[in-house]
Amino acid sequence: MYGWCDKCKAIALEGRCSEHGATKPLSFINSIDIRPLTKFEKQLLNNESNDIKLGEGIFLVYGDRYYRRKIVFLNKPLLEFKLLKDGIHVKPYVKGRFEGMNKEDLFIVNKDRLDRLVQTSKEFADYAFSENGYSCIISFSGGKDSIALAYLLKKYKMKKVFIDTGIEFKETYDFIKRFKDDNGNLDVIKAKSNFFLLCKEKGFPKYETRWCCKTQKFKPFNDYLEEKFNGEPVFVYTGQRRWEGLSRLESPFKKPHKYIVRQISIQPMLEWLTMDVWNYIWANNISVNKIYNIFGRGGCWPCPFGLKYRMFILQYTHPKLYNLIKKYTSMVSNNNNKKESSTRNRMYKSVIDRKANSC
Repeated sequence: MYGWCDKCKAIALEGRCSEHGATKPLSFINSIDIRPLTKFEKQLLNNESNDIKLGEGIFLVYGDRYYRRKIVFLNKPLLEFKLLKDGIHVKPYVKGRFEGMNKEDLFIVNKDRLDRLVQTSKEFADYAFSENGYSCIISFSGGKDSIALAYLLKKYKMKKVFIDTGIEFKETYDFIKRFKDDNGNLDVIKAKSNFFLLCKEKGFPKYETRWCCKTQKFKPFNDYLEEKFNGEPVFVYTGQRRWEGLSRLESPFKKPHKYIVRQISIQPMLEWLTMDVWNYIWANNISVNKIYNIFGRGGCWPCPFGLKYRMFILQYTHPKLYNLIKKYTSMVSNNNNKKESSTRNRMYKSVIDRKANSC
């Protein structure tokens, strides 16, 4: 129920402005979760279009699943862009220069909503923390959600745990180092498995076969819990949010982890939207990972989620990673094709032999 407050010149995430009440419905938005356009994306779109220029303020973008496009908007759609084989295509809906929204105005419009979310998250976290007999830690990825969660629960001074998958962005490693230097209360676990060697064995991970989560994340974290907590159950606070994907839509506040035996996940931020997280970060002036100047999400750079778009951006921002992943995905694909071809040949030979024997 997104709305536009004409007085604040900003979007209300649940249809009402905390300062001025009723807003104008933004009927063209058909996506639940929207996010800020990154600095690099803004620069790229400005370079690709002569008709429209996006200023220094905040613009929001979302994936329109029906039309398979993304639209940048204020109180109306400004442009759409598609990634095709020959590059990015920009279609402006309007002409001229637009300055975008102010962070302060976005916060004012959504203050009541954010206050309720923060209060509920803290109260639920308090309830879980008060349960006797369980150790508590924070799963800290260096992404915006875990950064906001760590700030939200700072009074507990809980141990944060970062899992080094071996395939993180340099910006993430730099942020983790700064965070550890400033806060100290952070354990870093390094995955023992080599992602690229496993690719030769298992093939490059795909959406349906994300074996990398088990080898690079779950296994090292499970080993850490077993070693540090003597096999006892542990409450692991995470920044998981319901609207990140369909698989998380029905996730409860507390649940056992599917693969990590000792982990009981506590998820105080389930009801937060992406823009709630950013409003909280901006309002509290929290330092974040510089990867968000480029991408809308952090995580492992070869992650199969959104890999096509990420690779398009990587060629400009991280050319070495772009060349590596292009070479490696091609190499793994060729090896898989050879295996598939060999398998087909054996199958065909088997069929021919059976036909011959039957004759």
